[in-house]
Amino acid sequence: MSSKVAIVTGAASGIGRSIAEALRLELTPEDERAISHVPVKDTEAWECVLRARHEIWTGTENSIRKAMEHLQAAHTLVGENEAVLSALSEAEFMLPHVTGEGMEDQPARLREIANRILALDPSSSVGHLTKGLALAKSRGSFPESLQEFRRAATLDSSDPSILVMHAYFAALVGFDEEGLRISEKVVSLDPLSPVARLNRSFILFLTGNQEAAALEAERAVMLDPTSPYFRWGQVMPLAQLRRLDEIRRSAAAVRDLPTDNFGRIVMLYEAALQNRPLDPFLTPELLATARHDETFSLSLAECMAQVGRLDEALDWLENALSFGLINPGFLGGGDVLLEPLRGEPRFHALLERARNMVREIGLDGEADLSEGEEWWM
Repeated sequence: MSSKVAIVTGAASGIGRSIAEALRLELTPEDERAISHVPVKDTEAWECVLRARHEIWTGTENSIRKAMEHLQAAHTLVGENEAVLSALSEAEFMLPHVTGEGMEDQPARLREIANRILALDPSSSVGHLTKGLALAKSRGSFPESLQEFRRAATLDSSDPSILVMHAYFAALVGFDEEGLRISEKVVSLDPLSPVARLNRSFILFLTGNQEAAALEAERAVMLDPTSPYFRWGQVMPLAQLRRLDEIRRSAAAVRDLPTDNFGRIVMLYEAALQNRPLDPFLTPELLATARHDETFSLSLAECMAQVGRLDEALDWLENALSFGLINPGFLGGGDVLLEPLRGEPRFHALLERARNMVREIGLDGEADLSEGEEWWM
């Protein structure tokens, strides 16, 4: 969609076209399609969806539960709807990361939502996005999940929710240029979105540009300073740079907020970089989440490596690989916090395993979908 009419997307079609005409904008065919497509035609229900999306990416337990209430209200008003179900899938994706509850059966819940969306429209971009999320949380299914995100982006190249996942999972498996290009597009679509900024920060983090990653994460925090989610994203590159004073400030900020997994990891990094005990922060909730998440597993591996708990660090690093964190450049030298592991034979075996996984995906990122499709059915 051209930037000229991006501001009217999501408005009622008549209003959007009137604005374009009043401003004497030249509409492309893509712009015409965007203006004519209203995701939720009931105004009250659409407002519920917009409120829900804001609450989801605030990233706290209370905000996500509020989002689910908004989405239930929207569903009551309009029934089965792609936009409502897509927002629900994002809420179901985020909440277990915050609380640690429901991570084990999360793929089944996301799969059920994906099937509901695809029943409405088999070519739905958000249906393929949700299918990708279900596969992403299933151990060993990351090649198939990346393909689903790519399919979703092909169907809708202007949906920030799709592009965020596309960029992240591309960089996760080592397709750095793809991740950088897509994350830059997300920021250009919505430069005032903290989620867009944090996504860009994660991609830069995975590609080894920690100074730029820290700067983007700082922008995300400035846009939403009360969210432990954005503080967590900020601390990851700061830890690579060993900017302890800034990490201490983030840790102090999350201590005044309700405790959740993102806040625990912020405080975990602060403890690890000062060689303090980690166990007070390794709660059952955090461990339950990390067992089913690549980035949490990486954070635990990094922090344990810093305090000399090398066997545990290698266990968590292996878990991160099983959920798709196989970027060889990042693991092989880009992540300075893993340096204590690089003399371990097991680390070199894991790195070679990661390289082989990337080779199996192939240079174009295409994977054999037969096993994933069988799982899905």
